[in-house]
Amino acid sequence: MLDNPLIKVQLDTDFNSLREQISYGRLIFSGAIDEFFNYKFGELPYRSLKFDIRTENFEYFQNTAVTNYPTNYDFTRICEHKHFLNEQSDKTVISVEYPQEFIANNNIELVKLLLEYHADLDIKDSNGSTPLALAKETGVKEIENLLLQWMKQKK
Repeated sequence: MLDNPLIKVQLDTDFNSLREQISYGRLIFSGAIDEFFNYKFGELPYRSLKFDIRTENFEYFQNTAVTNYPTNYDFTRICEHKHFLNEQSDKTVISVEYPQEFIANNNIELVKLLLEYHADLDIKDSNGSTPLALAKETGVKEIENLLLQWMKQKK
């Protein structure tokens, strides 16, 4: 589908810099919806999720693949993955979803996870900036300090 000459894919592109230069009948915009509307109503409140993935010693944990929970629990959803594939096992894997505040450009938990899995700290974005340079540019001190600490430990 993407090989179609009528389809143009532009990655790592600021939509607002192209807004006046392009015309389209249909557009697939993968950014934040408030960004698309140029923050007309201000920055919208987003939320994030933390996933707790567990193996349980039960054939089934719940009767369905996905169960949503009301606001009187500290988690919002439990997914039991074996329901999706109809697998047979005396154990099961579930993921419990916990809501978290979303803070743009400051996802310290994600950075910690990437570091744990040996993310390349020398990688550069399309502007030639490394993760450390981006943390400094955006003023996210917590991530900047974490990256500096991690780099010091690796020496």
